[in-house]
Amino acid sequence: MRNNYSEDLNKRIELCKNIIEEGRGLLSLDMIASTVDDCIEQERYFDGYQLLEPLTNLSPNDTDIWLKIGICFSGLMMYNKAISAFNKVLRINRLDIDALLEKIHIYLETGNLTKAKKSLNLAEKIEPDNPQLQALKGDIYFELKNYRQSLAFYLNSVKLDSNIKFVVEKIGACYFNLNDFKKAAEYYELALEEEPDNSVLWYYKGLVFVKIRKFEKAVNCFELAIALESRNPAYHTELGLLLENLGRIPQALECFNELVKLGKNKNFAHKKLASLHANMGNFEKAIENLTAITKKEQRDFLYFVDLGSYYLKTNNIDSAGKCLANALNQFKFDFETPFYVIDEAILNQLSRSESDFLNFEEDILSSGNDDVPALFGLAYLQSFFCRFNKAEKTLYYLIKFPKFRGLAYYELAKLFLIKGNNRKGLLYLKLALKTNSLSITSFFNRRYKGITNSDLFIYFIGKI
Repeated sequence: MRNNYSEDLNKRIELCKNIIEEGRGLLSLDMIASTVDDCIEQERYFDGYQLLEPLTNLSPNDTDIWLKIGICFSGLMMYNKAISAFNKVLRINRLDIDALLEKIHIYLETGNLTKAKKSLNLAEKIEPDNPQLQALKGDIYFELKNYRQSLAFYLNSVKLDSNIKFVVEKIGACYFNLNDFKKAAEYYELALEEEPDNSVLWYYKGLVFVKIRKFEKAVNCFELAIALESRNPAYHTELGLLLENLGRIPQALECFNELVKLGKNKNFAHKKLASLHANMGNFEKAIENLTAITKKEQRDFLYFVDLGSYYLKTNNIDSAGKCLANALNQFKFDFETPFYVIDEAILNQLSRSESDFLNFEEDILSSGNDDVPALFGLAYLQSFFCRFNKAEKTLYYLIKFPKFRGLAYYELAKLFLIKGNNRKGLLYLKLALKTNSLSITSFFNRRYKGITNSDLFIYFIGKI
């Protein structure tokens, strides 16, 4: 049916083009207008524009032509040209409510609420009880997250014209945001009666069922949404999370694997896959997924805690120790916080250039002074450029300063853990914590509550 309709429309478009080329456009305006309407209905906006544009020379003051040109430009997301076309209509007829409503719609689409409100005020003076105007007022308040006020305008819009079906979905969204999930389900059901193939509606109906704890119905809704639009990452995400909570792990894994294939929310998907594989005892797979996330995400403290825990489960103690070192590196100890800022400033200043570092090292060592911030910065950079033996000597020298001894011990702990010498690393971590009179458990719990439940910290703290 649709193919036959499209073929018929193609023939009509060609016929209209021939009529326009022959200079008979004005004599066949009704047929051209009907064909343009069908083009707009099928979202063939460029075809519609091609039929309309030649008519502007034949009938430059025809507001209906300019209005439909604006609608075609809007459909093509050429919003500036669309606004110009609607303004042309309003210059010819300043009371044209349809042109104003179209402008409001574009302003809302582009996030320009100020201009939307200004056009809305003009429209209200012309036709205050226009149902589409009431719906657009609802859209404005919805954007402002004033869902109760938005709901009132949507309901009024339907009251004025029961045929405005697109508002029903928005009423459901208002009730959802107002936590009236029973009403939300009712309106999403009404919307689905009109659009049973609308994947977004099935998705939101699924979210409603999650809220009212009808989980199997929610699963069905999400699965239907995916069947209708398989490449939407939000659908796979919500279904995966729901299946995980229901304990249906193999199916949840399928959802998150699909996210990875789609190339959307990959970091989130890999983290969930790592967690699920770890819960199933497949720590090699957990490591594989966790190390697949981007470098930016790998700077997180919890990333190293989780990865270290997985390495422990595979008896890879050296890699677990390095994860502990990286995790500790995320802490900002109470020793002397400004030194971390100094370290980072020095590193940024040198732009990670090894030649600049060598000059910096030479300047510091030849000065023969006890500039503690500079020496800590030097140790940091020596470690960064993998000159671990030199960094070790610099930090041993810094131990002689009682005020900064805890920080020197802490940096030595990270250094030895990175080098894979877990015994020495843990020894210096213990000394760092004792030097500053900090209980190990209270220290970690104060900053990252519950982290001491991690296998990584249970194991290594137990070794101290």
